[in-house]
Amino acid sequence: MALGIALAAQAASELTAARAELHLRSALATRDTICQAKGVLIQRCDVDTARAFVMLRTLSQDLNVAVARIAERIVEDHTASL
Repeated sequence: MALGIALAAQAASELTAARAELHLRSALATRDTICQAKGVLIQRCDVDTARAFVMLRTLSQDLNVAVARIAERIVEDHTASL
């Protein structure tokens, strides 16, 4: 019985670590996309970094869409226009 509990605890620990790693990778990818979108806005709208993020956040709130998704669309549109 003790072995079963120990194995279950180990499996739970590994699952938690795997989820944390997945979350971290996702957060890093999202951060990169948001930074790229801010760069596009800085270039196109002649604004600073803080204003570019405010623009992203405002669009996100107005459209009720996640900032990351807004950023993805901006980057996709910019890439398509090259």
